[in-house]
Amino acid sequence: MTFAAQAGVKRVEAPRGIEFTTRRSGSKLWTFVLNHTSSPQKVSVPGSYRDALTQAPVAGTVDLEGYGVRALQAT
Repeated sequence: MTFAAQAGVKRVEAPRGIEFTTRRSGSKLWTFVLNHTSSPQKVSVPGSYRDALTQAPVAGTVDLEGYGVRALQAT
């Protein structure tokens, strides 16, 4: 078993140019989705979240503009 698996890190398949990163702050889990391309992308996200800027619920997919970023808090 890898260190990442032991730590509970889940692998997420993402299109080329999309980056997922997760951070924990106390009991809150944040996922940041970054589009490093100039093209809009539709990205699958596992789980349910709340958008940090709009407070809108997010589940299933996230639409990202070219070079867009979404900050999501796990719910």
